Amino acid sequence: MKKSMQKENLIIFLKNFAMTITVITIVVILVFLTQGWTLDPKGSFERNGLVQFFSSVTGATVEIGDQKLAEKTNTKTLLSAGTHEFKIWKEGYETWYRKTQVKEGEILWLNYARLIPKQKRIDSFLDIQNLKTAKVLPNKEKILIAQEDNKKSIKFSLINLQNDTPNIKELGYLNVLQENNSKENSISNVEIQEISRNNNRFIFTYNQNGSRHWLIGDVNNPSKFIDISKDFNLNNIAKIEAKNNEASILYIQDGQNLKELNVDSLTLSANILTDIETFTSRENIIESVQKKTNSENNTTYSIHIRRDNKNMLIKDNIPTAPTIALGRYYNESYVHVAIKDEIHIYKSSNWSELMRLYKKIKANQDITSLNINDESRLLAIKTNSSTLMHDLETKETFTLDNNSPNKPIWIDNFHLANVTNNSLSIVDFDGANKHSLMPSLENMPIVLSGNDKFLYTLSTNSNGNISLLRLRMILE
Repeated sequence: MKKSMQKENLIIFLKNFAMTITVITIVVILVFLTQGWTLDPKGSFERNGLVQFFSSVTGATVEIGDQKLAEKTNTKTLLSAGTHEFKIWKEGYETWYRKTQVKEGEILWLNYARLIPKQKRIDSFLDIQNLKTAKVLPNKEKILIAQEDNKKSIKFSLINLQNDTPNIKELGYLNVLQENNSKENSISNVEIQEISRNNNRFIFTYNQNGSRHWLIGDVNNPSKFIDISKDFNLNNIAKIEAKNNEASILYIQDGQNLKELNVDSLTLSANILTDIETFTSRENIIESVQKKTNSENNTTYSIHIRRDNKNMLIKDNIPTAPTIALGRYYNESYVHVAIKDEIHIYKSSNWSELMRLYKKIKANQDITSLNINDESRLLAIKTNSSTLMHDLETKETFTLDNNSPNKPIWIDNFHLANVTNNSLSIVDFDGANKHSLMPSLENMPIVLSGNDKFLYTLSTNSNGNISLLRLRMILE
């Protein structure tokens, strides 16, 4: 009886042991597979990379070298580490091409293939006279425009992009006629600077009689304008940015002083910062460039981050005025600083921690502007002759050719639009897959509809006025 029980216990032990070994083996195999390890035909283990394919038009064919994938987009596959050529195409569309490197155990996201129709179907709408400025609402459903009316008033209207036939709705007028009747009453440099993230308020500027006027308007109450310059006796405004989604609180740079304006209560704060050259903001974060001149008349600049009424120094003793940009990507905060022909990138896990120097990027010339995409992953570094594009995800830097965008406009997180000689083109962030699309005017909106179906812009029509143009991006 005792030997029988021992034998039975041994069998149970061996079964449990075998089951445990089997589970461990399966888990190890799964871990190896998820890490990209496979067995090649020679019986050796090799580590692959995973490639994810997405395209603006689903159901497109993916080619890797001379091989077609069985599944169409959106799809994925494992590939050996190394450089591969990728093509994504579909009947009626231009082929999208990319040559890039697959890395061991990493995911390569080719999730930005925008397929462009071979035949460009362009529709024209509206006939807009004396258009001065236009800006797309953040929700991309409408365009706010301002027209000059006999140099006595400015008319504001909304172009609705949601209907099959876009239409225009008049909002109201801003009277700009001065009390005297001098010829200097004409206005110039009309510009819609910013629209609140909730699509209701807008910041608007124009020049008249040698003065720059700054106002805030309300889309839902177009007759109500607040003349910030006049009402608060601010005669040296250099820049205004909304602090919150509603633009109910504004940051105002008046000369070298930064203040807060509460639009609802019409109250202006004391100086938040002084001696500033410029600033930029992101929610409750303010990044400022401060200017100091010593007794020997030597000027230096320093960069600061302000949060919760506390200032943190990023860099000081800079000999020339830097250009700055803020971003936050994958739970890390970034401060991009352009000093002459070099970019210094600082980062930390949050805005309250000390920023450390993360990377330096050398440009070919002095840097004229910085431009970040919506998700803060890609930094466009503009010089007079070209554009550098730095990718925080892959840590790569690309140089776009001499035909790169003069004033880059992000139409999504991976594509730039550019207008040269009244012609609109788009290009991938690394300079690949450039396409000439349609007529357009410089300094006018370029907007891709939320469903990627249409691309809109404004251009001169046969009457010499302005029309809204719509290019069909997805064929039906």
